[in-house]
Amino acid sequence: MDIRPLQSYSREERDRLEGTGYESPKKYRVAKEATELTTTIRVELIDLDEPYRKLWEADPDELLSYEKMIRQGCSLGCYVNDELVGAAIAEPQHWNHTLWLHNFHVSDKHRRSGIGTELMNRLTDVARQHKFRAVVLETQNTNFPAIQFYKHCGFELEGIDLSLYTNSDMVDGEVAFFMKKKL
Repeated sequence: MDIRPLQSYSREERDRLEGTGYESPKKYRVAKEATELTTTIRVELIDLDEPYRKLWEADPDELLSYEKMIRQGCSLGCYVNDELVGAAIAEPQHWNHTLWLHNFHVSDKHRRSGIGTELMNRLTDVARQHKFRAVVLETQNTNFPAIQFYKHCGFELEGIDLSLYTNSDMVDGEVAFFMKKKL
């Protein structure tokens, strides 16, 4: 395993690493209660009767935006026999001294082998070297496996956006979670 700065991210590599989506046996149910004096947002882990399946929607501009981020020098790739098996595509946010992790994937056949943890640890090292105060990412309340992985790596839930994807995210059941690892 060789972790080094990512130089490019091709469509083929993206398709191999990211696949077509994810499946989750659990999710975090999000509820909001508001009165004139208080607003409470409640997050509760629940088991699902049927696994939640999320299919990625193709974004034609995605690879172009990743290429711009990669050129900023904070993205990493993990290679086994010179094949990209993991990628962490990150963008410096100088205005608030954070490193924003836009994309983090390990190929299916290399998951649960320690590659993801090592890749995240190395990304944290990159953030420290650049004097960032935190690594930040966004995921969905429905992606229980990813949330568990991020927690394992030291991230905490720091924010929720109830309408990032649509105006009916809470009704539809997919809410944006913002997680942060303070350095």
